[in-house]
Amino acid sequence: PLAAVVTPVRRILKSPSNKFGLFRQYLASSFPDHDPDSNMQAVDLSDAAVDHNKVDISPTFLFQSYPNQNAFLLGEWYWNNGSQKTQDDFQKLVNIISANDFNPADIRDIAWTSLNKRLGESSDSEDIWLEEPDARWQETLITLSIPFRQKKSKSAKKSSTGAKEKQCSNLQSYTFPPFRHRSIVAILKEKMANKHDFQNFHLEPYELRWRRKNMPDATSTRVHGELYTSPVFLEMHEEIQALVGEPGCVLPRVLIGLMFGSDATHLTSFGNASLWPCYMYFGNESKYRRCKPTCSLCNHVAYFQKVCSHQILRTSEHARMYH
Repeated sequence: PLAAVVTPVRRILKSPSNKFGLFRQYLASSFPDHDPDSNMQAVDLSDAAVDHNKVDISPTFLFQSYPNQNAFLLGEWYWNNGSQKTQDDFQKLVNIISANDFNPADIRDIAWTSLNKRLGESSDSEDIWLEEPDARWQETLITLSIPFRQKKSKSAKKSSTGAKEKQCSNLQSYTFPPFRHRSIVAILKEKMANKHDFQNFHLEPYELRWRRKNMPDATSTRVHGELYTSPVFLEMHEEIQALVGEPGCVLPRVLIGLMFGSDATHLTSFGNASLWPCYMYFGNESKYRRCKPTCSLCNHVAYFQKVCSHQILRTSEHARMYH
C-alpha cells in the first residue's frame, strides 16, 4: 500500500519591507523558490527605445501590393468613401496629383485591373499561419435551436379572443459557420515550456501589504493591483490546496488565471475587411508586462464570425418550406 502523504503545515510568512514600506504575506509552509520579481528591473517594464539603430525598410514593402507611394495614394482615394465622390474627395485628388513629389511616371504603366483583382484575393500566407501544426487550430461546427414565433391560423385567433394570448414558438436548428479556435490546455503547455515566459509567471499568490515606518508589526494596509494578489484569487488558491490529492502525488497545486477579451478589428484603411478575434491573457503575469506589447503576452484563442439575422431567417423559411 502507498504511504500516506504528509501535508506540510502552512502558516503566515511575511517578507521584509522594501524602501517603500511594501511587503508580501504568504500562507505557505515556506517562501516560494520561484520569485518572478526578484530580478525585475525598471527597463523590463518600459517600452523606451534602447537601440536607436535605424532599420531600413523597402518602400515596395510599405505599399504592397502597390508599386510605389503615388500609386498607393491614388488607390486609397479610389476605394475610400464609396463610389459617390464629393467635392471634398475631388479636392483630395487634386492635392495628390499636385504634390511636389508626385511623378506621373509612377502610375503610367500600372495594370490597375489586375492590381485591384489581387487586392480582393485572400493571401495564401493567412491559411498557412492558421494551420501550422504547432498552432493546433481546429474548427468546430455549432448547431443551436433557435425559437421562431409561429403564425396563428384564423380559427386559433378566434379561440384566443378575450383571453391572454400565449406566445407560441417553433424551434429551428441552425448550424453556424465553423468556429475556429485553439486548445486552451495546449496554450498553457506552451507557456510552461517557454523558459522566458515561465520565469515571469507567478505560481504562488500572496497579499501585498504596506506598513509605514515606526508602525507596529501587526498594523498594515492591504495594497491591491495584481490578479494574483486579489482576495478571490487567494481564496480559490486555498480551495485547491484543501482538495484531496491523488495517492502518492506531491506535485504543487497551482491556480492559473485566464483573462479573455474580444473586439472587432478593422484590417484595412479602405474596404470592410475585418476580424473578430478572442484574446487570452494569463493573470499570473504582471499587468505591467501584459500591457507592454513587446512582451507578446496576448494569445489568440478563437475567431468569431458575424451571422446576420436574415441568414438565420432565410434558413428557417427554407426548413418550413421543405418539412
